[in-house]
Amino acid sequence: MTGEALNEFLRLFSHPDKAQRIKTVSTFAAVQIKYTHNEQSGYPKKRNQFMADKSLTPHFPTVRNALAEALIATTREGIPTRIPYTPAWLTGQGQEIIELFSWSVQHHPDHDVRRSSIYYISILEGEEEVAALVLYSRTHNPVYSV
Repeated sequence: MTGEALNEFLRLFSHPDKAQRIKTVSTFAAVQIKYTHNEQSGYPKKRNQFMADKSLTPHFPTVRNALAEALIATTREGIPTRIPYTPAWLTGQGQEIIELFSWSVQHHPDHDVRRSSIYYISILEGEEEVAALVLYSRTHNPVYSV
């Protein structure tokens, strides 16, 4: 991706139209899901370069905010999504992403989103306190896999 194309892509995460930001995030998440574990695509290497590029680090909070906004929107609208995969692996995630995943576990209507959010909490949470609380809160979830 050329420098100008990359800049345009990153600007889409802060687009003034919320619907456009959500479309951008949804597309980015779909690409992540489809190609991250496909070595033949060449995407994993490019993704790692993207994540490690220090010049892009200032953009990651904007990308994280757009991802959070889209996850919240899909929760409120009851839309199944694969968005949690992307912020879980985005460079520089912290307590905020764990709190977002905890919230989505409690509120997202799609059991796959709840289940993946629990998984990401368990691998991101170092002290296991949040993970234990979230897991305990889901013991009576109507979907067994959650």
